[in-house]
Amino acid sequence: MVKPSAALALCIILATAGEAVFGAPNPSQMQGIGDSATLAAVSQRETIRLGYRDSSVPFSYTFGKGEPMGFAIDLCRNIVESITRELKLKRLGIEWVPVTSSTRIPLMKEGKIDLECGSTTNTAERRRQVAFTIPHYIAGVRILSKSTQPITSPSQLEGRNVSTNNGSTAAEMLEFFNQQLRAPIKLQLFSQSLESFSAVQSGRAEAWLHDDIQLFSQRAMSANPRDYVISSVHLSIEPLAIMLPKDDAAFKALVDRTMRSLMRAGEVRRLYSKWFEEPIPPKGVNLQVPLNSLTKDLYRSPTDYVPDLRILRMQ
Repeated sequence: MVKPSAALALCIILATAGEAVFGAPNPSQMQGIGDSATLAAVSQRETIRLGYRDSSVPFSYTFGKGEPMGFAIDLCRNIVESITRELKLKRLGIEWVPVTSSTRIPLMKEGKIDLECGSTTNTAERRRQVAFTIPHYIAGVRILSKSTQPITSPSQLEGRNVSTNNGSTAAEMLEFFNQQLRAPIKLQLFSQSLESFSAVQSGRAEAWLHDDIQLFSQRAMSANPRDYVISSVHLSIEPLAIMLPKDDAAFKALVDRTMRSLMRAGEVRRLYSKWFEEPIPPKGVNLQVPLNSLTKDLYRSPTDYVPDLRILRMQ
């Protein structure tokens, strides 16, 4: 397996080099709006359907009876503004559609949502079913456990109860680990990050494996953050991106162009500070997660190219 340091170095090189390394631009980036089944349907309805997550802090979450909020939600609102202008509409309504890790791709394939505004990893397997725009955050899978019984590597998961989100890349990773371990992991799958974290809080699970930003967020928003520790080793690279329908190049071109413009204008960096480095609703918690080098380089050289670096090593 590739060691984390080597894989991270490779990602930094690729991200810093940006479009120059990745060769010719994606054909969808070169097309005009032209004919788009998605845009035609949105125009006819005068409503766009946005998938959102209930507890994917700080990307997409809800509390009370208010509309979804978060970093990815704000990005999607900017995309909606671009679509409204492109369709020459005075106003474009938004229909909010709740999704989970296991329902988001089926709902996109069935045409029930037009954009998925959350924390979905762009992978080769998923690109065979749906499309993605330029990633908005580069995460890494890590392990959260209680400070009194810290778990710092996959080998320590052997025979333990471990939680994660159903349909996530972390769930796939745990299945891989099970093939390497002598005693299988007792996997507990949940619909949302809050549920996966609650399993560790209550003692039903001894560890939670997921994207590090979700671990940091749930820990920061808990009553006693010091009760939990997060492993230092990245087990994978997770490029999180807004999901959209497959084989609609014209729609993707518009979304990509909007994301690229937001990144180059510094708007994405401003929104990052708002959600990752300042107090956020509902309790005014500051996650205090500075921009990592991979994401910073991505904002500097926006591209939808994603190297397929998945599981880095079994430790």
